[in-house]
Amino acid sequence: MVGLMLMIHRTINGMNSERMIIVLGGFIVGLCTITLEMHSFLLLAIPILIFLIIQSRYLLYSFLMFLPFTKVLSANIGGISFTIADLLVGFMFLVVFLHALQFKKISLENNDANKILLLKLFFIGLGFISSFYMASNLMHSPSLPAWALGENLYTIALSTNVRSFIPLFVLYIMFKFMNSVDKYKTTIKYTVIGSFLSCIYGVYEFIIKQLDLGFGYLLPGHANEILYFEGFNRLSGTFGEPGYFAGFIVISLILTLHSRSLKIFRQPFIICLLLVQIFCLVMTFSTVGMLSLILVLFILSLFRFKEQTIIILVPLAIFLFLVLQIEIINDVVSKPLNSESASSVDRSATAVAGFNMFLDYPILGIGPGNFGLLFNEYMPTWGIPNVNEAIANNVYVDLLSSYGVLGLILILGFIFILIRNLIHVFLTDTKRVFSPYMISALASLLVIVVAYPTYRYAFLWVVVSLLIVSKQMNDQYRKESQRL
Repeated sequence: MVGLMLMIHRTINGMNSERMIIVLGGFIVGLCTITLEMHSFLLLAIPILIFLIIQSRYLLYSFLMFLPFTKVLSANIGGISFTIADLLVGFMFLVVFLHALQFKKISLENNDANKILLLKLFFIGLGFISSFYMASNLMHSPSLPAWALGENLYTIALSTNVRSFIPLFVLYIMFKFMNSVDKYKTTIKYTVIGSFLSCIYGVYEFIIKQLDLGFGYLLPGHANEILYFEGFNRLSGTFGEPGYFAGFIVISLILTLHSRSLKIFRQPFIICLLLVQIFCLVMTFSTVGMLSLILVLFILSLFRFKEQTIIILVPLAIFLFLVLQIEIINDVVSKPLNSESASSVDRSATAVAGFNMFLDYPILGIGPGNFGLLFNEYMPTWGIPNVNEAIANNVYVDLLSSYGVLGLILILGFIFILIRNLIHVFLTDTKRVFSPYMISALASLLVIVVAYPTYRYAFLWVVVSLLIVSKQMNDQYRKESQRL
């Protein structure tokens, strides 16, 4: 026993702080999987959280690692569901903001970052106004769906709009943190590690489902049903649905390749992670995920940079072979063209309903959180009424119907800043360290949100923050390279 304790002590002393936090994160996930109880996680999390708040950089690392945990290990507070990443970002924002307040440095040095935050604040304000205005109109409406009868519509509006602060908090934290190339690399590093944890859990989920061991062996909060495609189990990983998991995998795959250009990880780890990511992506059987991967690999291959040619073209060739030769994969990619597909019918119905809502409320929209209240009233004649609360199933539809023309103007201003930054990076990044991945990330984001129910996932906004600061990081990186 004494020998074992000495061995553990030496192992811990031999670890640097980064490895320590990785092991700690993996231990928490593993313990929750074994104990199967959410309260075990909460009891363990409280002292760890106190430590993380004191050591704020570890809090940030933990947040980045738990970005993909959008469904499993979530907690319900005051009737609002929060993920681990949501809770960590809340504490992190509090720490960062109080620190900035203490030193009177609340504003950011990056002008584009300040503009983005201001646009986001206006966006949140618009959401509150439109949501509560619509809730007051619907309060005594006879056309409310059955699930909403007896519900306080103001509470629904409040819970949805409170979550709108998560993207704002994420952006502020990341803008405050990423003021150097080293910190930019740290952000990429721990986000990729989070992808590794999520994909390893995806492999674990695959094994559990294949062996038919039951949901008791999966993390608390995991969906209690098995989704199939042509008889194959679909993986959802740490997400609520396979399509959401697939979108995250494509984004993390880009960042994994980017980490290679920044020399963050060793080649064996990158290759192993890419293989695991591709496996999990294929096993989601997600159309949007597959199409997004094809687009990303195509964009990366256009840059034709020597070091990355093999690592890009090999998975591209393998994937295209699968699409052309394996009927099941071909069915996934062509699924949107199948008008009889239940998924296509459902998404088409929500898209039509959302557009009809926009036509009736073009200026302010219907407000965030009200789509489900109005869906049955605005769905097409061939649609199927929802017994439970309907979701837009498409971020574009959700934004257009919820925020109207005023919201669209704010979004266009946001996108303009993103594209302007990326054009600067593309023109000045002669070594192609940043531009291939940032352009691919933006293209992938624009594709995957077609199948996402909300734009509020924290990991999406970490990627957006990377896009915004890429201009500054590219300029710093070039100056550092010139000195060397």
